[in-house]
Amino acid sequence: MVPTRLTMHCALSTQHAVRLFVLLLAFGVNSLTALAVSVAHAAPVSTGAGNFGHWITDDYGLPAYRFRENPDADPSVLSDSPYHQIGNLGITANAHYEGYTELFSTRSYPKFHNRFNPDRRAFAGGFGWVHDIDSNQQWCTLRRCTAIDGHYQWTLGIGYSEKVLEKDGLRVSETVFAPNGDDETLVTLVSITNTGDQHRNISYFSYWDIDPLYPRFTLGRLWKDKYESQDFRTQYLAERQALIAISDSAVRDPREPRRYGDPTPRGYFLTFLNTPMDDFQVSKKDFLGQSKNGMPRLNVLAQQDPLSDSPKYHQELDNEEVALLAEKRLSLAPGEINTIIVAYGAAEPIEVGANIDRLRAGSAGLFKAMIEHYQSVLPKVELPSPESGWINREMAWSTYYLLSGFLREDFFGRDARVLNQGSIYLYDMGMNAAMRDPLQHTMPLNYIAPNLTRETINYVLRTLQESGEIPWGTMGYGHTSSGDIVFEPSDQFLWLLWAVTEYVFATRDYQILDAPQRYMTGKPATTYSMLVQALDYQINQIGYGEHGLIKLKNGDWSDLITSESGNLFDTWEHGESTLNTAIALTVYPRFKA
Repeated sequence: MVPTRLTMHCALSTQHAVRLFVLLLAFGVNSLTALAVSVAHAAPVSTGAGNFGHWITDDYGLPAYRFRENPDADPSVLSDSPYHQIGNLGITANAHYEGYTELFSTRSYPKFHNRFNPDRRAFAGGFGWVHDIDSNQQWCTLRRCTAIDGHYQWTLGIGYSEKVLEKDGLRVSETVFAPNGDDETLVTLVSITNTGDQHRNISYFSYWDIDPLYPRFTLGRLWKDKYESQDFRTQYLAERQALIAISDSAVRDPREPRRYGDPTPRGYFLTFLNTPMDDFQVSKKDFLGQSKNGMPRLNVLAQQDPLSDSPKYHQELDNEEVALLAEKRLSLAPGEINTIIVAYGAAEPIEVGANIDRLRAGSAGLFKAMIEHYQSVLPKVELPSPESGWINREMAWSTYYLLSGFLREDFFGRDARVLNQGSIYLYDMGMNAAMRDPLQHTMPLNYIAPNLTRETINYVLRTLQESGEIPWGTMGYGHTSSGDIVFEPSDQFLWLLWAVTEYVFATRDYQILDAPQRYMTGKPATTYSMLVQALDYQINQIGYGEHGLIKLKNGDWSDLITSESGNLFDTWEHGESTLNTAIALTVYPRFKA
């Protein structure tokens, strides 16, 4: 499905994945085989295509959505700011129609590493400038830089975003993706083709910004100042052919939860994995000047200083002035194609070098490995219906959005990734809330990627208080939200119990019940003992009302049910939930079994 607004949040895809899975069960499918999706006989591409383009089968046999060429005449395209989710098991990224990509992660603190904000001369990254050395002309693959006079094509694929531009006898294709694993890294395949009949001498400048934005929520309002002033030490590593920028912010104890402040500030890097860079810039002042449309100064582009003579090796710049820009000079005969593999990422400073080395060692196969991963895990089903084509497509697309939405938070351990519901909760508030949501979202993955369901269960268990109470959500670095938002929902444990029992019965992984865990305080326990403690809290602290139903408290998935009741405090104290009671009647016998 492509919504009218292409801001496709995880929660929307989650709903479709669950519905499609229920449809499979209705047809009597007892198990799913991990096969590549084949949509060769899919319904016409117009089916479910929305307003802005059409569905295709890409070169890898996977469904993709292609925007119609040059849709600028339709103002709704740009006003809706369509974007596509890219991710691995550690990051998500938003690839926007206008041509830039924003990297987001929660490893050490929820943050946009390179938030797009023209008022700060921050343009995210994932695009470049093309400079014709002979004519001293230039144009940019970010659409706001230069009007595209010719061909512009944007394709949203499973695992990637690709834009293709043709201008002045050149074709530039930029395909951005997240490599397998959980590194905070994005890779861009930049292919440049000389489509004319004359030899061309050009430079391509790959641009990625560094301007971390920290979504926050406090005292019932969004935190206004989401940027933190910090200095970065930049350096060119000749032995690794890489630019790096290391934050000077203080490192704090990663074992301690923090409501504000990143305990392990990141180091950033930009490198070409398959070819040396010929020059670079690290200062927005030098490259962008005071421009707010992303156009660099021509005198900088025209410089041809060899790296060995560069005065730009070491600088200290604040987060509003630092950016990473790498140049590659090319000489292209008519019809010739040259591909540059660009890697941009973040890591703990001590890990930056190893990350670059690992990426370079496998650079030729990174994209292929990512595609093969999704081909191997996306579900396929044969149904006695002509509708099976679009159902397979929707199954593949929804599963991809589930898998690419997983994030890792170091505080909760390497075995505790979580599928945050995203939307305003994550990207504006920096929260994982409520705890019920990741438990709901991962249930379909019991039959596709059960290891991720188990990791989500680990995450939620490690938020428990010793009383058995599950907080409404988490925020910052391992910090619970209870002190900021007065939410005391009555259904959180029921969803945890449902998720655990569904996982155990689907996988027969009974060992999880004896697996070592820890409470939020650090006290050791096992999965089973924590479930028993949480059950005691559900029965004796949340309790039952006068009609024998589970008490409502101030929410049973409906966050506004008490405030909309007309008598908030009486409803909070005396209200009962038919929904919670129905869930309990389902999951309590399963837990007993």
